[in-house]
Amino acid sequence: MLRVGAFILFSCVSAARFSFFNAAVFNVTQDWNVQAEVAKDNLGLSLSSRPNVRRISQWVEAEKSRTRPESLVGSAISQFVLGTAGALFVVLCVCSDDVVWLLPFLGGADRLAYVAFYIFTMVFMWALSYSIVVVVELYAVNHPTIDVVKYAIVASAILLSLLTLKLIHEWYFEDEEEEDPESTTTVETEIHARPAVLSDEKPTETMTEKEVEDSGAKGVKKPTFSNLFLVAFAGNFDNIAIYMTVLLNGTFTPMELLIGTTVAGCLVAALTLGLSSIQVIMHAISRVPLWVIIAALTFYVWSDVMMHASPVM
Repeated sequence: MLRVGAFILFSCVSAARFSFFNAAVFNVTQDWNVQAEVAKDNLGLSLSSRPNVRRISQWVEAEKSRTRPESLVGSAISQFVLGTAGALFVVLCVCSDDVVWLLPFLGGADRLAYVAFYIFTMVFMWALSYSIVVVVELYAVNHPTIDVVKYAIVASAILLSLLTLKLIHEWYFEDEEEEDPESTTTVETEIHARPAVLSDEKPTETMTEKEVEDSGAKGVKKPTFSNLFLVAFAGNFDNIAIYMTVLLNGTFTPMELLIGTTVAGCLVAALTLGLSSIQVIMHAISRVPLWVIIAALTFYVWSDVMMHASPVM
């Protein structure tokens, strides 16, 4: 009888402990879900600095949540098409200014390679956003009042400022190298030493001089793939935060955003490639150092910081 009583008492205590544990887990899970919803709401509000993106995102979310009488497969396809189209317009809204800084890279014969590399950088931005979206979600849940987009705009402005200083440094020292008279003296010595060779190779020398003249104004450094990647990364750093926000909110699926990003990158590249065929535009841009264009973009981003991101300063 004593053993039966002890067994019943042990069972009651175990059941009470199990119920308490379940209640604690339920409360923690419920608190976590509440924090997650608060974080997502704040992330949605963080798109206030991008009103066009916010309007498109809200419209896509409303259309996706609307009940439709079609079949399950048809509804899934229509939602996928809707999400992809919405992602395309969102990416175009945030990346349309890429035309300004992409044009200087398309002045040479290898402009198709630069266009392909630009599209690659767009896909890289998507991959980076998707790879850290879980980390950002956990951080946002622990800090639900954080404004991811505004902090990213500030980071983008800082990166662009550093990149501008780097380009100014390269431009300044390249200008000093071009003013070095040593190379001119060497060429004159070779010309006087070999007049016969001069007469034979005159067309080649004339062509080389013309290529130097057509390459741009004095002190204009030819853009490189590394500079293109740095400019694309710094200029689109705030766009990464927008990508993460729409992914965290569930506005677009990763595949919808990937397709939208790729198509938008192709459209921007096609537009820039078309503008690069206009000689008047390219002649004017070739006379402007790359750091001037990036400095103008930096000023624009900093003005955006002062207008929309002042609470984080």
